Amino acid sequence: MSSLFMVVSPLVVGIASGLVFTPFIIRVATRFNITAKPWNADRNPIPLMGGVSIFISFLIGIIVFSGTLFGIEDIRSKYIIGMLIGVTVLVVGGVLDDKYSLPAKKQFIFPIIAILVVIVSGIGVTYVTNPFSPEKLIYLDTLQKELFTFRGIPYRLTLPADILTFVWLAVIMYSTKLQD
Repeated sequence: MSSLFMVVSPLVVGIASGLVFTPFIIRVATRFNITAKPWNADRNPIPLMGGVSIFISFLIGIIVFSGTLFGIEDIRSKYIIGMLIGVTVLVVGGVLDDKYSLPAKKQFIFPIIAILVVIVSGIGVTYVTNPFSPEKLIYLDTLQKELFTFRGIPYRLTLPADILTFVWLAVIMYSTKLQD
């Protein structure tokens, strides 16, 4: 299969899923009064929960294109499961925040849990390019401690890779959250 097909197919499935599920999510948000009140009283309330539609599209893409469909054998099931659990935690936190306008202290809990789930699943930055010698790499996964084994798959704490991954994901998540 061509690499263009490998990129375009998931994109088309994601867009189609979003177009199908977004109107449904808008109706659900309106029905359960999960809306933002506009500053102009003449306008209708604005439905929230847009992240749920994105989540459903992502989930459909994972289901349709996971495994070795395109010969991607490096993607381990623990990575996919880790991403799905992490994203689910974010969506649950987002829906609860949309419905109950959680205070900032409680809003921090969901992204932190999601980041930790992703890191424990083994996703992270294992090396960076040395800025003083670009042809050499700096490996960040040299210190490893096995936390537990589940179904024969080890889950490890990897320093300093996990710290960099935590900071990177937190900055990305909170930069978009602060724009909201």
